[in-house]
Amino acid sequence: MSQAVVIKSNKYGIHLVLSNEISFKALLDAIVEKFKESEKFFKGAKLAISFEGRKLTHDEEMAIIDAVTSNTSIEILCIMIRTVKHTSNSRSKNIRHLYSSRMWMVGLSFIAERFALARHLRVKQES
Repeated sequence: MSQAVVIKSNKYGIHLVLSNEISFKALLDAIVEKFKESEKFFKGAKLAISFEGRKLTHDEEMAIIDAVTSNTSIEILCIMIRTVKHTSNSRSKNIRHLYSSRMWMVGLSFIAERFALARHLRVKQES
């Protein structure tokens, strides 16, 4: 992969294609740089995010979200998970879209409250 990170958009938010060839620290720096370059385009956006190209731990996903939201005005609402459906006739990759489900809204509220609480606690500790 020639670029460390590629931002692709979809109807629900953004999809990051991440290089598996560099350290996570270097990748995180590249993500911050890429989003700072795109700040005017994404200004104030509220987006879902998904990842591809590199297996990420939960902590790495949270570090990416924190880096994006801390360095831009973008608000990440949730992480979309890519699932693979197997049918008898074909294999297809589908993104699990929970937008039509009421449970998604409950989950989204929980995630938003969790991020707000984490930020509040982080600010309180820094004071």
